[in-house]
Amino acid sequence: MRAAWSAARRQGKSAERAVDFTLTVAAQNWAGARVRDVTVLPDPPTIPAGQYPNPSAWADALLQLWWKETAAAWCSRLEEALVPGAGESEEKALLLVRDWPLTNSGGEELAYLAQFPQLGPSVPDDLDTDPYHLGPRHAVVLSVPRYAAEQAVEHARYQRQRITLRSPGDDSRATESDPGPAVRDLLLTACPWLAEDPAADGPSPEASAVIRATRAVERAARGSEEQLHWSDKRRDDSLWKWRHAFRDGRWTWVPDDTDDGLAGQQLVTLLERHYDWTVMRLHVESGPAGATGVHTLFGHSGVWDIRRGVLRFRPVDGHRAVAVAQHRIIGLTGDRYRRGSGRPPLWEEYRSPQPYRSW
Repeated sequence: MRAAWSAARRQGKSAERAVDFTLTVAAQNWAGARVRDVTVLPDPPTIPAGQYPNPSAWADALLQLWWKETAAAWCSRLEEALVPGAGESEEKALLLVRDWPLTNSGGEELAYLAQFPQLGPSVPDDLDTDPYHLGPRHAVVLSVPRYAAEQAVEHARYQRQRITLRSPGDDSRATESDPGPAVRDLLLTACPWLAEDPAADGPSPEASAVIRATRAVERAARGSEEQLHWSDKRRDDSLWKWRHAFRDGRWTWVPDDTDDGLAGQQLVTLLERHYDWTVMRLHVESGPAGATGVHTLFGHSGVWDIRRGVLRFRPVDGHRAVAVAQHRIIGLTGDRYRRGSGRPPLWEEYRSPQPYRSW
């Protein structure tokens, strides 16, 4: 009965229609059931026995009335659990909910959270709560009453990292346009790349000192496959090797620190015959100015706008492409080790270049 009521409420049905749906589902097992032991019937009985021809018919009628009243009573208790009682606190809490929306397997017990307001944007997420769900997952922060947040934590106690509870502190008045530091910190635990961070860098931003230093390390670690031979035949061979090294992760494309370099045209050449489904690693500087970090995003390279210096990068699991400006990019390269059956994560902490392992 609880699963039927939850399914009805998750579909947006009213409380009355949820009761009707629950009774319909329960009738599949209880309608027409016969009584074998009258001692288990409710006492005192709610139906007089005199209007029935025999005790068996009276017991069956009493059973039918009992299960309908019991199902309706359980629905009432479930409805009461959705709203705070008279003595419960109205204190708000911030709740990070991953694998959003709650329509996948395992989200039935948390469906009631959809009624609470969302703070800030939804961000890509790769928490694998349902291995049979292959679509994009997201994470959101909700402003939830304390009683409902604690109930959600209890429901998700066996779903690792599904729910994160945090007190709002000074951010109790956060809105979608200004989520506040607490909401931002929660979102960053699910995905370090927020579109609002690079958008606040200004009209003509430049790469930070951390970016320049990390780019220098990447340039020093890569080989010289990009050097093309003067002969046409040798040029084609060297170009093929260069693209192959880029796709395998042995050569990393690194943007120029100035506007007069050739790196932009190099990426145009590399992406001319590049497979869209190939898993790529994009090393970026994430976070707001003054509190940035370096992370690696996994996905598929899209369109490179050489004039604007913007790369359209599609994160794994079918997420929408994000626009990454050149001043935030450290490098772009392939990932040979996750090209096959290995499923890459959405992101990970940046690691310095490692020696290439041959198979």
